Amino acid sequence: SIVRYSKRGSYKAKAANDPARLIKLWLDRNNIAHKSNIKVKNIRRKVDLAIPDEINPKMIVECSYEVTTSSAMGDKAKTEMGVAEDIRRYYPDTFFVGFTDGIGWYVRQADLKKLVSAFHNVFTFKSGELERFLKYLTPTL
Repeated sequence: SIVRYSKRGSYKAKAANDPARLIKLWLDRNNIAHKSNIKVKNIRRKVDLAIPDEINPKMIVECSYEVTTSSAMGDKAKTEMGVAEDIRRYYPDTFFVGFTDGIGWYVRQADLKKLVSAFHNVFTFKSGELERFLKYLTPTL
């Protein structure tokens, strides 16, 4: 999936294709309560999605779609590892999942390994992954 998107240009640059927005629309379509771009107490930064909400999150979702490479990707991986620590400490029953895709991550595989190690589960934007996410999410609700 990461390589497949390498020739499609800036997928994320189109507002309609913003990864967090796509997941939010999918959750809306499936009547799953959520809050987006929200600050969760004791988490070091805003999160892309909290399901069902920021008060009692059952799942926290972060998205990263990169079409180019930069040193900021290493910073992103370190930040997500810190967020994972916060979640384990303050929300031990909450699942932390990531949607990660794009050729940039393929090129920066060491950072990708760090990034995915922060998550309980990782999804891409390949066809069928949102269905897999829904199946993963359903038992937690």
